[in-house]
Amino acid sequence: MKVKRTWILIADGERARVLSATGRGDNFEKQPELLMSAEELPDQHVRSERPGRVHEAVGPMRHAIEPRTALRRQIESDFAKSIADRLAAKQDEFDALIVVAAPKTLGDLRHFLASSVVKKVCDEISKDLTNTPDKEIPELIKGHLKVSRLNR
Repeated sequence: MKVKRTWILIADGERARVLSATGRGDNFEKQPELLMSAEELPDQHVRSERPGRVHEAVGPMRHAIEPRTALRRQIESDFAKSIADRLAAKQDEFDALIVVAAPKTLGDLRHFLASSVVKKVCDEISKDLTNTPDKEIPELIKGHLKVSRLNR
C-alpha cells in the first residue's frame, strides 16, 4: 500500500511555507525549497515617485490619480498566484493538501489554484499561523489531519 504524503501550506500575504507529513501525520518536516516570501517577487510593483497625472476636461488644470488597486493588495494577490504556481509545479510530490491561510490569502489561493491541485485539497483553515512555530502546528491542525485521512 502506498504511503500517503500530506502537505500543509501555511501562508499569509507576505510569507508561506510547506510542512509535509507522511503516513499517519505524526512527523512533520519543513520543505526548505518551498519557503516563500513576497519579497522574492519581481520588482514590477515599485512605485514611481509621483502618481500618474491627468488633464482636467476643461481648462489647463491637471491632477494626480489614485491607482485602482492598492499596491499592497496587488502584491498579496501576485504572491498568492506565485504560491499556486509552485504548488502546481510540485503536485506530483503530495497526495493531499491542507491549506492554512489568512482569510484574504485563502480567497486568492482559491482563485489561482490549478484544478489538479484543488482536487488534492482535503481541508482549508482560514487562520493566519505564519508566526506559529513549526512544532506547534501539528497540535493546532490535528483534527484536520484526521479528516484528510478519512477523505481518502
